[in-house]
Amino acid sequence: MYSQLHIINNIDSLTKNIKKVGLTTGLFNSNEHAINGIAEKIGLEPRQAALFAAAFRLCFDKGEVTIGVLAKYAKLDFVDMPLLIQDIRMIEKSGFLIRTSQENKASLLDNAFAICPKVRQQLLNDEKLQQQELTNLSLNEVFEQTSKLVEYNNHHLRPNSELISDFMHLLTLNSELKFIKVINRDLKDDVDKLFLCFLCHKFVSYAALVIMTDFLEELFGDRSIQHALRTKLFTGESPLLKKRFIRVNDVEEVSRQIMPTEKTRLLLETGSVQKDINVCGHDSIYHWTNINSREMFHNPEEAEEIEKIRRILVPGNFKKFTGELTSRGMSKGVSILFHGASGTGKTETVYQLARTLKRDLFVVDISKTKDKYFGESEKLIAQLFSDYAALSTGSHKPPILFFNEADAIFSTRNNILTSNVVQTENAMQNILLQEMEKLQGVLIATTNLNANFDKAFDRRFLFKVRFNKPNEKALRQIWMSKMPSLLSTEVDLLVQKFYLTGAQIDNIVRKVLIDQHAVGRKVVLDDLVHYCEQEVNYNNTKPVMGFKA
Repeated sequence: MYSQLHIINNIDSLTKNIKKVGLTTGLFNSNEHAINGIAEKIGLEPRQAALFAAAFRLCFDKGEVTIGVLAKYAKLDFVDMPLLIQDIRMIEKSGFLIRTSQENKASLLDNAFAICPKVRQQLLNDEKLQQQELTNLSLNEVFEQTSKLVEYNNHHLRPNSELISDFMHLLTLNSELKFIKVINRDLKDDVDKLFLCFLCHKFVSYAALVIMTDFLEELFGDRSIQHALRTKLFTGESPLLKKRFIRVNDVEEVSRQIMPTEKTRLLLETGSVQKDINVCGHDSIYHWTNINSREMFHNPEEAEEIEKIRRILVPGNFKKFTGELTSRGMSKGVSILFHGASGTGKTETVYQLARTLKRDLFVVDISKTKDKYFGESEKLIAQLFSDYAALSTGSHKPPILFFNEADAIFSTRNNILTSNVVQTENAMQNILLQEMEKLQGVLIATTNLNANFDKAFDRRFLFKVRFNKPNEKALRQIWMSKMPSLLSTEVDLLVQKFYLTGAQIDNIVRKVLIDQHAVGRKVVLDDLVHYCEQEVNYNNTKPVMGFKA
């Protein structure tokens, strides 16, 4: 086999002959063994393999090589240039050569290349090189390859025409995917197809919201293409807008955002592409499929209200309901407050509602809505609602905007403006009130301290559900679901003796598991009673301030 001879020996003997006679028929006849050995190793045609060998030798000596120097080394004439450039581009596309200079269209001979460092190391180790297989990819893999093409193009200063050519080759190799069939049918311009696939990669892998200016600069180095696309997007003339693949929010130009429409999201879902947990600035967007199922047990009053909320948030019902509100000139946002004692299941209920309704959760990190610089916190709150509006506009199933431990930001406004801090808190709450008034979507807030809420927020919440500690029936259900091995008499004893919350029972179950798996001790009823007493005693212990009399 050719590969039994170290490829570096093949390259050395071949390049000596290339330097003597050039890329002639005689060279290929007299060096067939070496050329075929290199071609087999790197998976290229014999002529391309010989050119690669020459480039490898020249780069090994000088670090890089221009097309002009390579042509001179291989004794090629002017008439050979078109084929040489075509071969060089094929070697580059295979990932063996990387461009080290901006393309010079005035003098193609000055364009410089280097051997890919990874390829050089593999050859020195006599490892076989293989071009990356780009057929039969999943839609996620197509997006990943699109991103790699963009990154490679930016890093190696290739012209946009080559990026688009490589991208269309990728689409051709995977044309049976439904998503690609649709964009090939609806979008005539290859630039628009590249734009959409790169945006979908951003949406799926990184962030739900993308700043238009930054996105265009990353995608295309050519400012004329950036300007043409921006103009079409601003005027509404872009086929991406007309065919409803993307939408653009209406904020000021510098922070204008682009995002996939519901149509595109459905195409992604049918293509088995699902968005992972994404972090977008100060907010976390949780895809509903990433929420683990958990059985919830509520008291009858709470269960009735929660079921009513669930029914109204079912997409079909929600659309009818908000449409009716609009026809009556009323705000069509739905704001919900879950309040009550700690550990009663408020937060988990929100997550389970999102999962059963198949709605994403837009979770607000309240600590990051506050900034040390005067006036910045108000901007963060306004931007948060702007981001949510951008996600919700045009969606038949907008995500849930979720404020957990909301008393930290919905607290009572102070009428005595004694400091900049107080002024900032009041300004933030005023913006919250305004944004809740014009909300188009679903907002849920939870709190243990609703007494601290500003009264102006009361009428903004359509539903206000109080979560009490579970009654005896709910407690029995919780104990049996957490510890099915308990006897009914044991459950009765625990329920009658200890008035616990679901969170407290969770803590007790964790201790039982520690005893079983870490200590290796079987837990009996007395142990459970002891753990229950610990929970009750801890919660009944009040810190003493000052001196005892």
